[in-house]
Amino acid sequence: MPLRGALQAEHLVTIAVGEGLGVPSLADDRPQRLLGGPGGHVILDIVEEAARRRMKGGPALGRLVRSGVLALAIVAIVSETGAQPVVDVSPPSWVQGPSLTGDWGGLRTHLAERGVTPYATYNVEGFGTVRGGSPDGGDWTSELEFGLDVDLEKLVGWGGGSVHASFLWIEGTDPSERIGNLNAISSLSAPVAARVYQLWYKQTLGPMIVKLGQVVAGDDFMVSAAAALYLNAGFGTYPTFTANINAPTYPLGGPGAVLTWQAVESVTLQSGVYVADAGPNDGGNHGFGWSTDHGWVVFAEAVYRASLEGQTGVYKLGGYYDTARFTDVVTSASDRGNWSVYVLGDQTLYAGSDGIPTVTAFVGFGLSPQQDRNTVYYYGQAGVNVIGLLPSRPKDVLGLGASYTRFSADYVQANRAAGTPVTSQEAIVELTYQVVITPFLTLQPDLQLVFDANQSRRDAVVFAVRLVATF
Repeated sequence: MPLRGALQAEHLVTIAVGEGLGVPSLADDRPQRLLGGPGGHVILDIVEEAARRRMKGGPALGRLVRSGVLALAIVAIVSETGAQPVVDVSPPSWVQGPSLTGDWGGLRTHLAERGVTPYATYNVEGFGTVRGGSPDGGDWTSELEFGLDVDLEKLVGWGGGSVHASFLWIEGTDPSERIGNLNAISSLSAPVAARVYQLWYKQTLGPMIVKLGQVVAGDDFMVSAAAALYLNAGFGTYPTFTANINAPTYPLGGPGAVLTWQAVESVTLQSGVYVADAGPNDGGNHGFGWSTDHGWVVFAEAVYRASLEGQTGVYKLGGYYDTARFTDVVTSASDRGNWSVYVLGDQTLYAGSDGIPTVTAFVGFGLSPQQDRNTVYYYGQAGVNVIGLLPSRPKDVLGLGASYTRFSADYVQANRAAGTPVTSQEAIVELTYQVVITPFLTLQPDLQLVFDANQSRRDAVVFAVRLVATF
């Protein structure tokens, strides 16, 4: 069963729109969302899926504010941010801070000075399928990701060393189950579960970084910062990965190691080895359901940071090879090995003198040529984001994206022969708008159109909203 999810959780992130389109630096392994602010720089704490990236018609609306603390916070925020702020040199107020729960009476600052940074992000989504569902109706999803980052240099004087631990608690229902499409409507959709997500150690050695432990390949490779804005899972980790192999990606981690080398200022090379079987994506897998019995997957990627007529761009070329054995979908014969390649790019098209508005475009393509053992043959996506479209909302992001999935001919043939006809293609169009209420709270209304859903062979219309909070 394909794993779902892409950019799986958003935490404290530093975005430098003017210096790389929000692409994570080598020092930050956690997924990023493209956001911007005046001057092209903004630091935001955002919660996202970690079960990312889900509501039932009327009843589900209550779940968006089921946390009393969160509801009261929103009321307080509205009252404090309703008027245009005046210039003030006093310390930031609670509503301007990076987390909903504040500084814990100074404890948070005290821990950070010693290299210990706890975090928690909460995502809740509501979906209304108004056409194409079986039946039409509502769904909801929530995900809590919490964990700890430790800077070993600050804590014990171990230069360049750091440790990360994260955990997921996922609840809700999956709107794609009523629609019958492959690319999940929500990148957070996953079976109800509580599990260990990632546990890794990272060491910086000059221009090189080594990370090893329980890791997630979808966080390290095939990442488009601009496409991370969208709710649909396909815009995150491509289905040429999630539908074809079972290497670790959201919501499952697994043993692995990643080596990153900053070859020159504009070129980064990285390679990773991950367990080929991350285990079943079900409620019984609490994080250690992976197995080393089925081999390993090797990823490789080259990243080039370009400047086209003064506008920054990031381009990636990569691929993977899986050593596991795969079953021929038509003959049921067993064959060893599976490989895929991909290319993607994020490019700034326009940036105002003060960085507002900023217009960025993204494009990506993935190919898995061995159709006898794969569900997806190739996948493509493209889109445009506008940061600060409204002068009064300089950090908000408007996005329009589209994706196209082509299924392997053998997969289609085998399903039709078995009496379960499927489509040979699936397309998604998504329109979304992310409202940055405070540095720790975002609200994102969303519209998705599904064409030729793979299992149901229907078109669908889905309205959604995502609320993300950082605690």
